[in-house]
Amino acid sequence: MKKIFVAAAFVLTLTLNAAPAGINSKVKSTCYTKIEVLQVPLEILREASTKYSGFLLTLAYRSEEGTFKLVLAKDRKHIIAYYSSTAHFIKDEMKK
Repeated sequence: MKKIFVAAAFVLTLTLNAAPAGINSKVKSTCYTKIEVLQVPLEILREASTKYSGFLLTLAYRSEEGTFKLVLAKDRKHIIAYYSSTAHFIKDEMKK
């Protein structure tokens, strides 16, 4: 019986110690540098124009890791789209 309590306490300790590490790993901030729209690779522009037909690319940013952040606009609606350096879509979000 004592072994069960020791094992449960051990698992609980591991769980509590692992939780903050998991939370902190998700809070990764990426620093982007503003670039000219013409500096965005053509593959990314093609992907974005297909996915966001009718939107205008207004601003572009690049991170040190090589990911791109594009600000697109259409009819007072702004979307921020993220692409990898290999033109793979990462995510998008509505700009407030």
